[in-house]
Amino acid sequence: MSPEKIMKKLEPGSEQSSPAKKASRENVYYALSFLALLLLCAFFLRWNYRDNPRQDLIDDLTAANVNWLPEWPDFDSPGSWHRFITPVSESHGVARVYADTNAELSDDHLSRLHLFSELQQLSISNADLSSTALNNIDQNQNLESLFLCGLTIDVSVLNSISRLPELKNLYLLSIQIEGEPAWADSKFASLETLRLTNINRPGDFFSDQERFPALNKLILDVSQSDDETLGLISDIKSMRMISLRGSQYTLNGLEVLTQLPELRELHLFQTDLTYDDVHPLHDLKEGLQIVIHTEESMEVSE
Repeated sequence: MSPEKIMKKLEPGSEQSSPAKKASRENVYYALSFLALLLLCAFFLRWNYRDNPRQDLIDDLTAANVNWLPEWPDFDSPGSWHRFITPVSESHGVARVYADTNAELSDDHLSRLHLFSELQQLSISNADLSSTALNNIDQNQNLESLFLCGLTIDVSVLNSISRLPELKNLYLLSIQIEGEPAWADSKFASLETLRLTNINRPGDFFSDQERFPALNKLILDVSQSDDETLGLISDIKSMRMISLRGSQYTLNGLEVLTQLPELRELHLFQTDLTYDDVHPLHDLKEGLQIVIHTEESMEVSE
């Protein structure tokens, strides 16, 4: 074959050069498409981080040593799984926030907490906060559990807490309440478990028998409570379990609790009463289980 014929076959459009050229072009197209996709993803991530108050709050909480947990996806919801694997952390949803004694939680953090409308659990321990820092906690309408320890709060905060429609569990430990009692509009409609430990003015919580229509579990560890407090508690007809700590309660005070129609368990801690002392309560309330807790053992009264 002459050189002229060989060169002609290698010219563009010839049968031998066309497949190679086509494959080369396809590779270039694939590379450019992949690069464009990477640029698009980078732009998307940068756009999400830009001017994003939720992400800013997550970053600030992390810097303040405040722990948070994402909202876990539902097994039967593909959309929630897609959201959960997104690399942008704010898109996960924040279900729980825990600020322990090592955290540096501030009033500013709490003022922005409403950005997590999906928040279900909040725990704060020994934070340096103003007494009104939690005044807007009622904006977190999906909050189900609230744990506060070592704080001074204004009574207005309790009013705000009472406006949480989904709140099931409230734990107040070593809490000092400031301000004049203003409980007229405070009704914890969905609250099921209440723990009060070392707080002042415990009687204010039970001054209205309609304040806790769904409460069925009460843990009371307050030196200022007494038999008179038990008389107020006896008006909460939904109560099923009561735990009391202290020797200030008498048998007469405990007898009042037997009037509760749903009461099934009564736990006594650090009490001077014996099982012989409380045995008459069984005659007043059939099926009532009384447990006296001691340092050595825990016995169940028959």
